[in-house]
This record gives sequence, structure tokens and C-alpha cells, in this order.
Amino acid sequence: MLDQNFVSGIGNIYASEILFSAKINPRKKASRLTNQQIQSLCVSTQSILKEAIEFRGSTLRNYRDATGARGNFINRLKVYGR
Repeated sequence: MLDQNFVSGIGNIYASEILFSAKINPRKKASRLTNQQIQSLCVSTQSILKEAIEFRGSTLRNYRDATGARGNFINRLKVYGR
């Protein structure tokens, strides 16, 4: 998920949230995912990234968007950092 050649912008925060949403153990090898899990992963990826964009991204320290606003998706995290 972290390979930026496939989908740019997915880092540790979004990967954690996507896998949790898809109910996939982050230690599971990609080659062992079932078709249903792959489908769930695709749906969760779209959902989490759409929500993150809607809430202007994630501000952990000093991130600001083009208007200078902090990202509010950080307040919606369910698993990252826990």
C-alpha cells in the first residue's frame, strides 16, 4: 500500500485506517488476500481517501493546506497511533 507507484499519497496514517476499515490484519501478506478482501480494500481505500480530502488531510505537526488551514482528518482517526 505504501508503494507510491500505485497510489500516491497513501502513507502510514491512511494505510492503517484503510486496513482497519477493510477488516484486514496489517501483517497479512498481500499475496494471501482473498478476492473479497481485495474488493473490500478497494472500497475502503476510496472511502478513507475521500473522507480525508473532505476534512483537508491530516495535521500531526505542521501540515497546512494551500489556504493555511490545518487538516481535520486527524480527529477522525480510529487506529493510527494506538
